[in-house]
Amino acid sequence: MKKISLLLILTVPFFALKAQNKTIVPIVAQASDYISLIENNYNQQVVHLEFDVIKSEKTIYRQLFAGTMYGIIIYGDDQIKELKLKIEHIEGEKVISDVVSGDGKGIVMLYFKPKVTDYYSFTITSILNNPDDYGYYGCIIFR
Repeated sequence: MKKISLLLILTVPFFALKAQNKTIVPIVAQASDYISLIENNYNQQVVHLEFDVIKSEKTIYRQLFAGTMYGIIIYGDDQIKELKLKIEHIEGEKVISDVVSGDGKGIVMLYFKPKVTDYYSFTITSILNNPDDYGYYGCIIFR
């Protein structure tokens, strides 16, 4: 009887903790599907791939080349209700793109052709289902 009690004491907290842990695996798996579609079906090249945790906002930087058409996909896990993507030229203050997912699926996709070869900022803003929580996002930039 003591063995059963001890086993219950040890396993119940483990399963409770396991239920609270989140994993990045679904975001990586989804990226695999997107990359396959981008490279195999559309014959495009992935030039930036990123996965990270997001609570509210994250900015990444990438050099883009003038005259090249880029596609950008930002997507989130089931903790993310909405995503917003703002692209700005580092040297200039004008906003190039400001897109909101708004579909309840937490995904943004757009195409962008820079006029100047330079660094650009990509600011990702998330609205979470639970504001006290966090979610995972993936970012794929391709050309």
